Order: sequence, then structure tokens, then C-alpha cells
Amino acid sequence: MPADVDAMLEEMQRLLAAEFQPGDPGLTVNEWADRLGVSATQARRRLNVLWRRGLVEVGWRAERFMDGRLGRLPVYRPKP
Repeated sequence: MPADVDAMLEEMQRLLAAEFQPGDPGLTVNEWADRLGVSATQARRRLNVLWRRGLVEVGWRAERFMDGRLGRLPVYRPKP
């Protein structure tokens, strides 16, 4: 895992700026993994480092699951 927290945050901000509008809730662990080109485990580890340092916000997004149920998924984004 990269030790450079600033580089991790910069990469996340770049990805968010390219795809999302201000106020969007963020991305799930799996979505971050896809965009960063890493496994979900690696993305979770990176997010955990940032979260423990108070640099990531956690939010929720409503999602319809494959079985038709509506549920809430945690999403993550860098703090402004």
C-alpha cells in the first residue's frame, strides 16, 4: 500500500472530479477498487488509512440489490 497519503488523496480527488458533481455521496469500496485498478481488499486498506487520519468522509447511498431489495451501502469520498 502506498505510504504517501497525499498521493492517495490526490488520486481520489482526480477520479471524483472526472466523474462526479459536487455533493455526490461518494463511491463504494468496490467502485473505488475498479477506478483505482486494485483489489477490493487493497482499496479497503487504503480507505481505512485515510479514514483513520480523518481525511475521508463516510456516507450512505440507496441501492437496489440484485434480489430487488432496496438497501443502503456505505460510500467514501475525500473530505473537502
